[in-house]
Amino acid sequence: MKIVSFGLLKVFTYRILKFFLPQKIYKKLTSSDVVSRIAYGSIWSFFGTSISRIIVLLTMILVARSLGDEKFGELGTIQAFSSMVGVLMGMVLGNTLTRFIAQHSIKDPIKTGKIIALLLTTSTFTVISSAFLIILFSDFLSKELFQAPHLEHALQLSSILVLSSAFRGIQNGIFSGLEKFELIAKLNIFDSILAVFLILSFLYLGVDGVILGASIAAISASLLGQVFLKRELSQRGIKLTIKGCWENYSILISYSLPGALAVLVTAPVLWYAMILVSQSPNGFAEVGVYNAAYQFHGPMIFIPMIFTSVSIPVLVQEWESDSFKRFLKVYFGIVSSMLAVSIPLVLILSFSSPWIMSLYGPGFSESWWVLVLLLVAAPFHGLSKISDSTLYAMNKAWHVFWIKTLWGSSLIIITMILANEYGSIGLSLAFFISYLIVGFLSMLIILQLVKNKTSSSSSKT
Repeated sequence: MKIVSFGLLKVFTYRILKFFLPQKIYKKLTSSDVVSRIAYGSIWSFFGTSISRIIVLLTMILVARSLGDEKFGELGTIQAFSSMVGVLMGMVLGNTLTRFIAQHSIKDPIKTGKIIALLLTTSTFTVISSAFLIILFSDFLSKELFQAPHLEHALQLSSILVLSSAFRGIQNGIFSGLEKFELIAKLNIFDSILAVFLILSFLYLGVDGVILGASIAAISASLLGQVFLKRELSQRGIKLTIKGCWENYSILISYSLPGALAVLVTAPVLWYAMILVSQSPNGFAEVGVYNAAYQFHGPMIFIPMIFTSVSIPVLVQEWESDSFKRFLKVYFGIVSSMLAVSIPLVLILSFSSPWIMSLYGPGFSESWWVLVLLLVAAPFHGLSKISDSTLYAMNKAWHVFWIKTLWGSSLIIITMILANEYGSIGLSLAFFISYLIVGFLSMLIILQLVKNKTSSSSSKT
């Protein structure tokens, strides 16, 4: 079943490539081992992510129409907060696992088991502690930070979403390092389908019901992922070994720490920017507009996210083997593929933006410019995502931190200037400008690092 399902997806994708690409380029791509590996992961990731994104998008339209713009804005603020904490844990440790599993899983399964054990031990403590702190300080957060005391219970429920999201991210990091992208796809689809059923079932509870439904779905997907993970590690002869795992503690300092700091810069920044918008004259209604428009920006980013997640193992191995030309070919191949797909979508969706925003209800239709700005920002956001993952593959996590610091500073400064007068349009404009800056800057940094590494390798030989 697995071979047949992937075979159908692969044939379909290759037929599309053959139709659009010149014959010489098509033959060169399909004969490359690197392209085949990336294609395998990309096909499965695109299949799983696109289905789950579409399901989530349609669900959020129904939720927005049911809750209204103000309640939908409250939901968006809570989701941004829980994502800030959950993504911090899951994405950082997941990226670390992907990078070092890709480097060691084939040659040294014993070391791989120790690295996984180290990061799982660390993550269990940090994730549970974070969820506990959210519950403990929910009263303070709702009153002082959100200035909405009635959101205290929703914040407490979001701690469950933090736990499940973090562990899902960690599991996905392991699967990515092992290049088992079909398992990630299946879990994403399972999560989204179950979430639709549960969210709509609990929608009568308002914001609390949406968060509760999403949390239960994520927990269920996480438990199912654990079954898949144990089976996959067993088949590869990778045993999780606590004894001696702290020999690899330097990974936490050189890679996980700057990665965590980078997320600490980015996730709270966007969340705080939304808080600034919520304090504008139209308050949470403006946040609701931004949250609705972002539902279409998010799917635009899943294309570069797919390319980056499936290419990290390839980039790591090319970088570690000093194959710098092949490394840059993979990098620029991902960037060009992302632009080729995203630019036409940006144009089509931008022209359709008044109609798209009207789907969310009468309170959203006049704010179509917010959607246009977020769509135009998408290719630069995608370039930034691809470059971040490439820098992580190069083991340059501190560079990512400094780039994210620049991004966060520019976003907050521009939002502070514009949010009070322009609301969600000000935030979307700040989003576009900040990603325009760091997108091109990160590409230049990668080129300079490769140039330095090439010169260093040439001088040694």
